Amino acid sequence: MSDSLETTITLVRRAKDGDAEALNSLFQKYLERVHYLVRLRLGKGLRRYLESQDIVQEAMIRGLKGFDRFEMQHEGAFLHWLSKLVENVIRDKADFFNAAKRSVSEDLPLENNDESSIDALARLPGNDPTPSTVLIRDEQLLKLENALEQLSEDYREAVLQREIEDLSFKEIGENMNRSEDAARMLYVRAKAELVKVLQAKM
Repeated sequence: MSDSLETTITLVRRAKDGDAEALNSLFQKYLERVHYLVRLRLGKGLRRYLESQDIVQEAMIRGLKGFDRFEMQHEGAFLHWLSKLVENVIRDKADFFNAAKRSVSEDLPLENNDESSIDALARLPGNDPTPSTVLIRDEQLLKLENALEQLSEDYREAVLQREIEDLSFKEIGENMNRSEDAARMLYVRAKAELVKVLQAKM
């Protein structure tokens, strides 16, 4: 068991026992990764109307309010749970704009440089990045956002669940109604297509 996972499990257990400090530490631990999830799931349509930080804040508030219903069922459970909260917030915002007859459905992915852009996201920076680190990270993230929007829904979801949510292929398969081997192959094809798209933009 990795130190990070062990810390998450410990924090979840302490938070479940009523430790407010552990609860705050748990959500702070995943704050930046949730921000990545929001940026990569928001899509061009809603990015015209919404700030990603507002989505992050609302998702985290929902998470804090509903934490008593969360169950740590597998290694990636907490981050995946946060990811679902992000999807729900984005979906609610999309419904609001649709009701207001602001059509963004053509480029809104709700369902759910080069390969180094992906690797950079898998190794998220620390809590106090330098200005140059922030600039490089944002440039890579923008490239990745644009490239992901060109992938099919299944490919995009496979990349997000593997690279951002750190889910196993077994967990990805369960989420996408596929076998573990099928999920692995989907991810391999998706990553190859993503690299192809990124290289075409160089």
